[in-house]
Amino acid sequence: MGANRQQRRRQEREQIRTWKEQGRYKQVLSLQRNGITEKDLDKAYKDGYEEGYMYASEGFLKRMYAAIAKELIEAGNPADDVVSFVKGVDQRFAVMFDADDEINDVYQQIGVQFNVDRRELIRIEETVQ
Repeated sequence: MGANRQQRRRQEREQIRTWKEQGRYKQVLSLQRNGITEKDLDKAYKDGYEEGYMYASEGFLKRMYAAIAKELIEAGNPADDVVSFVKGVDQRFAVMFDADDEINDVYQQIGVQFNVDRRELIRIEETVQ
């Protein structure tokens, strides 16, 4: 056996050992025997969606909180008040993330609509009350 062949086999054994340690060996064997099932595809889609969502939302939230804080600072609010306000926004946001009734409540109370789902220059529209 040549040195290259021995080296390739050693690398293959190391790769199999690594797969076993990571729990991937069973997955690969299952896919080789059974193929990819709809359940596998659904799980991969869900995992990818959640990972992408978390990746996108992290950057968005950091930018949004920084923008809110900068506006409050420029309006002359003290640092302690800015931190308290941003923490309050974060707590409220976590609770009402998908709550359309909360969004409608803001519209009814102060007459503002948020149009962030459309590609328009005016994202916050005030209505005459």
